[in-house]
Amino acid sequence: MSNQWFYIRQWSVNRECMWAVISSDGEIIKENINKYEAEDIKYNLEKENTNKRYHIVNKNDSRYNEMVSYNKLKLGNSHENN
Repeated sequence: MSNQWFYIRQWSVNRECMWAVISSDGEIIKENINKYEAEDIKYNLEKENTNKRYHIVNKNDSRYNEMVSYNKLKLGNSHENN
């Protein structure tokens, strides 16, 4: 019975629009989408561009903040250099 609740909970969380597709260099490709949309976007992006990696991250996950902060820091440094 506990396995059923686990899968029901996962299905519910995956449907919520709290997911984002982020490139390995911290660029937010698309956010506020459900996990199924994110998987589709990631698949298409990796098929088009084999040199770049993409990640599906829940916006409540600490990795989301780390990746977004990395991108903001990188963009801030590039503006200072110009």
